[in-house]
Amino acid sequence: MMNVFMPVLVLLFLNLLVFVLPCECGEKNSYAVTIFLSFAIFLTIVSATLPENADSVSYFQIFLFGLILESTLITVISILLTRLVSFSEDDVAIPGLLITLSRLVRFNACCITRRHADKGRQLYAVSAEEGTRQTGGNIKTEEENQPETRDIEDKDSWRTVVNGIDALCLVVFSVFSVLYTILYSVACPILANSM
Repeated sequence: MMNVFMPVLVLLFLNLLVFVLPCECGEKNSYAVTIFLSFAIFLTIVSATLPENADSVSYFQIFLFGLILESTLITVISILLTRLVSFSEDDVAIPGLLITLSRLVRFNACCITRRHADKGRQLYAVSAEEGTRQTGGNIKTEEENQPETRDIEDKDSWRTVVNGIDALCLVVFSVFSVLYTILYSVACPILANSM
């Protein structure tokens, strides 16, 4: 059973990587469909190896069927995200819910980016002050540079929203996959011993 279970776990991991591929590359949807078809082939192989007169369904078939449903949902989300990234902010307004979901995932990364940007501006100001003292020239202050960077950071586009939703889907589906696999691994021996 391990020679069938391990490839399914590898396919499960590969299925999650759909959300790592950028939507602009054009291969995201075909990759998702390929993984879906791989799960379907594994389900066919497992069904062919079971006896035809079995009264109950194999637990592994139920596990594979759940993974096929997850892969179907991932494929549909991938197709929708690919469509969303092609929109223009001028033509189609970004719904507030999508902006909120995107910012939910990007919040921590934005805070880290802003901290590094603030630290860089402080270092620039210190080095510029030292240069001013030596040359007597005029420099821009931190406040003059700050509004431009904030406008760039806070602007939402379809691309940034889709990237945030990709990251959110990666986390959600990873957690679901790990929990589903652990549930199967724990419940299957218990159910087999009870029969």
